[in-house]
Amino acid sequence: MQIAKVQESLARKALYQPNTRFENLFNLVAHPYWLWVATESILQSSGANMPGIDAITKENIKADTHDYAKALSAELKAGTYKPQPVKRAFIPKADAQLRPLGMPVIRDRVVQEAIKMVLEPILESRFLNCSTGFRPGRRVMDAIHLIEYFASNKTKMWWVVEGEIKDCFDDTPHSKLLGVLEQYVKDKKLLKLLTSFLGAGLVEKGKMTVPNRGVLQSGVLSTLLLNAYLHEMDKVWWSRYGGLSEGQKTYRRSKGLGNVQLVRHADNFVVLTNGDKEFAHQLYEEFAEILRRLGLELLEEGTHVVHLNDGFGFLGFHLQRVYSAMSNKNMVLVKPTQRSIDKFKEAIRAITSRETVGGDYPTKSGP
Repeated sequence: MQIAKVQESLARKALYQPNTRFENLFNLVAHPYWLWVATESILQSSGANMPGIDAITKENIKADTHDYAKALSAELKAGTYKPQPVKRAFIPKADAQLRPLGMPVIRDRVVQEAIKMVLEPILESRFLNCSTGFRPGRRVMDAIHLIEYFASNKTKMWWVVEGEIKDCFDDTPHSKLLGVLEQYVKDKKLLKLLTSFLGAGLVEKGKMTVPNRGVLQSGVLSTLLLNAYLHEMDKVWWSRYGGLSEGQKTYRRSKGLGNVQLVRHADNFVVLTNGDKEFAHQLYEEFAEILRRLGLELLEEGTHVVHLNDGFGFLGFHLQRVYSAMSNKNMVLVKPTQRSIDKFKEAIRAITSRETVGGDYPTKSGP
């Protein structure tokens, strides 16, 4: 089996037959070779030595990954496979708050990787270019460059709604998420498997809970599922504003109406408009309502309406429209936020760990 060719076929079908709901995907996920490739991928990941609740790491598996994959395949095909609860832990964030992480057992990570290998080509073919977070070949700077382009002197999108979705990973409703996935997947066995992962439960400080919301961060499938869910917001923007022809956009401007662009990086986004301040505030309420329909809400302290002349922070950068004497015109100045600079310095100090004399020069080590 040539996995890359299968994935290319899935992606092409999803792209050129956008109404297709895919069947027979479970058979790919449960194929021994597919699972073997998934096993090798998980064992090479940075978290392979971090065990779930069963205390198993890659050292217990790496001796014979072929047999391991065959055994998993047999369980899946027999219908006896059952995900284990996820071990939950918390790590500190830059703002001194705690970020929840979920650590599934390795065998569940392998099956999730196999599912991702099937779903990602399909979903990536449907996602819009306004989405840049946790996607193959895309990064933070793609989002920044989009904002720079939309905020140019040509498009004049200078009013901005800087948005952040509150507890997005934790609050995504399972029932609505599965409803979204059913738009793409018709295979009942795969949907049942996805449901079993969402309902596997959490173990925290020895106590077991089974929430009906959330895709915990650090899970193999988490960011893909989150993007699939938030694609529903992207689609609403596209249907109202993004998919307009140039003629329709020109007509809106002739009537004094603003056009709208969206840039989303996972659960952080900006909405830009060449309308006025009042229209920007209307967009704030509009996108808040879109999220409410998805069972989510905006983080009030992380969401603002600002003019680009005043500047705003996004994904670790500060963006502001300033006058450039060199070019004799206004431009968007992009620079790291002070918090990003401080984090970078801390990372450098952690890597180098050099002792200094008088705080100025590194000490000489060795003979």
